[in-house]
Parts: sequence; structure tokens; C-alpha cells
Amino acid sequence: MKNSNLYLILILILFQMDLSAQSSKNKDHYDYQVREEKGDLNNDGKADKVTVKMDTIDETRPFRVEIFLSQPNGKLTLAVFSDKMIESQYPVENKGNNEYQIPSFFY
Repeated sequence: MKNSNLYLILILILFQMDLSAQSSKNKDHYDYQVREEKGDLNNDGKADKVTVKMDTIDETRPFRVEIFLSQPNGKLTLAVFSDKMIESQYPVENKGNNEYQIPSFFY
């Protein structure tokens, strides 16, 4: 009985280690900040923030738009993000078309 409990505990520990190892894997590389704008997006009198980041590893150079809203305590919290809002650049060095530019943001 003791051996079966020991095996069960060992299996659960190994299973937990496997789950945490996979969840820490970073799938995207949005490491280059292209643009950041601050302003009151939701008319609450507090400064919010919009950022555009580029994935420099992916050959198509996709963008991520992140919208941060101010909380009552003054801290910014990520409200929503999208990887599909701005079309990828497909840079010239990868035989792509770079005619589309990132739009300006204003509030």
C-alpha cells in the first residue's frame, strides 16, 4: 500500500513538472516596441495607453496591439490585445511588400 501511494505521488509530481515546463514556453517574440500613445480612451479622466509591438523573430514581422486601461488605484491593466488588428509588414529583405505603414493613433 505504501508503494502504491509513493508511485501515485511521484506520478503527480512528474505530471505537474511537465505542465509547468510547457506553460513557461514563450510562443511569440513581440520584443520591439514600434509605437506607444497615452491618452484618456474611456473618458474616466485617467491616462490610458496603447502600444504596438513587433515580433522580430517571425519572418512576416507581425504586430501586436495592446490596450491598457487605468484602474482606480492608478495602475495600468492590460484590457485587450490583438495580433490581427494591423497587417504584417512582410519586410523587403524577406522578399515582401512593405508599402503599408503603421497608422497614427490619436484620441
